[in-house]
Amino acid sequence: MIRGQIFKIGVELVFTFVISIIWLDIIGSREEETNRLMSINNEITLKETINNKNLYLINDNSDVNGLENNIITITNNKNEDTSCNLIMLIDKESLVDISYLRFKINDEVKYLDNLIYEDNANYYYLIDKLELKANQDIEEYYVIWLSDEYKDVFNNNTLTYKMVVDTKI
Repeated sequence: MIRGQIFKIGVELVFTFVISIIWLDIIGSREEETNRLMSINNEITLKETINNKNLYLINDNSDVNGLENNIITITNNKNEDTSCNLIMLIDKESLVDISYLRFKINDEVKYLDNLIYEDNANYYYLIDKLELKANQDIEEYYVIWLSDEYKDVFNNNTLTYKMVVDTKI
């Protein structure tokens, strides 16, 4: 009887140990994939100046030049030319319906339709592909707004995002 209980406890410990190893491997592979896709290189830096974080309702055919631009300064600190991608990370806890989200970057109006990756916390959207000369700074100007077709204007329409640069995609 005692021998049976010891055997049962031993089997449960082995089972728990095997499940723990499998679970840690799954978690590690997800983190590794995120790091591979979003390995932000310190040789390419980004500085963002937020001048307008408000989400105004604007007709898609209207001119948004009246909105104050946000500025992204991307710096290539390497002594060689490189290419990189400007990526917008949108927090999944944002309450706004991003299908109505519009943005204009360097005079080009775009939709968030280029989802490149998703993890438990964020959506990753490719915004722009850039070529940078050695030790070059470039500035990208952008504004974000909601299409006036957006119907859920009375709820809390928060948008939590940040811009990053990536050289791996």
